[in-house]
Amino acid sequence: MKPITASDDLKTRWLTVALLGISIVASSGASASDKTCARAAKVAEKLMEVRQSGVSLGDAMDALVSSYPASAHEFVRKLVIDAYSFPRFRTPEYRQRAVAEFRDGAHLACLKD
Repeated sequence: MKPITASDDLKTRWLTVALLGISIVASSGASASDKTCARAAKVAEKLMEVRQSGVSLGDAMDALVSSYPASAHEFVRKLVIDAYSFPRFRTPEYRQRAVAEFRDGAHLACLKD
């Protein structure tokens, strides 16, 4: 059986997502706006796509955390840890379910804050 690895295309997409995510800033103690929560959900969605593609936890953490301002590091670190707590699935159907569940869970958690 051939191991599952991330393609160069997915790695490139991952770096793009990491750079696009810079605009999300974690708010400490204050309620997040709907727009901020929608952005967080989008980053969570892309992060889970990357997780499901086989990018290592270390590479994901390094790329994403280094792309954010220091004020957002705790939020981003938690998001990456949460994503990598999900199992990695083999079938596209289950991968898409994981992506949708993680995206919606992140969105809901942000809105509740």
